[in-house]
Amino acid sequence: MPVGFSIEQQIEYPIEPTTMASSDETNLSNEE
Repeated sequence: MPVGFSIEQQIEYPIEPTTMASSDETNLSNEE
């Protein structure tokens, strides 16, 4: 397991869910 891969995964993983969560939160706020 290359360190670069692990780092890339750690960086990519949190960013993707955060963006999705932000979109979801905005949608919920808009609906409410």
